[in-house]
Amino acid sequence: MPRILVFKHKKPLEIELADGSRIVVCGCGLSETFPFCSGKHILIQDEDDDKVYVYDERAERIGEVEHIVVKNRGKIGVKNIRRLEYVAAKE
Repeated sequence: MPRILVFKHKKPLEIELADGSRIVVCGCGLSETFPFCSGKHILIQDEDDDKVYVYDERAERIGEVEHIVVKNRGKIGVKNIRRLEYVAAKE
């Protein structure tokens, strides 16, 4: 099932493993080596923290979300989104 995920971090997350080694995982969602960081977070540093942006498969910004209408729930403000599912409207 397809999903739309909202990533709120603008930098990678460093995790220390039990053996003392460290790994760096993607926090922005754009990494081509996901779940590991590939440095793509540099593309999002100018984003407004109160907006949700949409990127294509090449990690190019194609727009921003004004609001989301969820079936049986109505309109949801973008500030409160953690994760959402997109269901295409029937034509």
